[in-house]
Amino acid sequence: MQQFVRVALLKPTTLRAGGLAILCPLACTTAGFSGNDFDPSLLSLIIATPSAFTINAAYARRERALSSLAEFSAASRSIQCSLARWGRTADSERGQRELVDLFDSLCRHLESKGDETALPAIYRHLEAVGDAIELVRLHPRRDSDLEAMPALATVMCGDERKLMQSIEDLLIVASTGTPYVIRGFTVGGSTLFPIIFGPYFAAIALAPESIDDWAAYLVSFLLAATIGSLVSIQEALEDPFDGDAGIDDITLANFAPRARL
Repeated sequence: MQQFVRVALLKPTTLRAGGLAILCPLACTTAGFSGNDFDPSLLSLIIATPSAFTINAAYARRERALSSLAEFSAASRSIQCSLARWGRTADSERGQRELVDLFDSLCRHLESKGDETALPAIYRHLEAVGDAIELVRLHPRRDSDLEAMPALATVMCGDERKLMQSIEDLLIVASTGTPYVIRGFTVGGSTLFPIIFGPYFAAIALAPESIDDWAAYLVSFLLAATIGSLVSIQEALEDPFDGDAGIDDITLANFAPRARL
């Protein structure tokens, strides 16, 4: 519950919508400006539906990132084991250090939303990992392994390709998101909703059969806060690496390769 309050409720979009949902009907009630020609349920559906789609899209990107990280972790672990098993000690240690540095550069790029210095470092460490694999192919630990090297090198190069593909997938996830047009529609809609329907809830509060005026303001607040929460959740899930969504964001350290030195 605490996580939901922090991510969905205590956000500018939700607080702004909730505040307007109370202030606008109050202002309309004071000014005597009221009208109940439009039912807010229709407009709330128009805003909530694209919000639900954008939340689903953000969640799908998170799942894609997790899949790519799992592939990265498996490929890097396989390369580490191959280097340690077949390579000379110096070549194995070099390749494993490069894998660790590669992951550190990747994390810096993902968490900083595009560190300009991290991206060249990613490709530099990738090339160094490939060089370490080539050294193992040409100079294995034991001369008797030379005959088996072509097949083993094929496996290691396949792991290197998986490593590259997983990195590119992660870079795409980090650099793309929900189109700004859709995000602007949902954010703008959540802000305009309580303003447009201020007269509607003022009419309910001013109705002769109304027992408690506060009930109209409460319903207005709950509708606006619900829509605002959906938009806030989507914004929090937009980038799975920035930590905005708390425990629901991806902890990159869980996928870090460990140097076997």
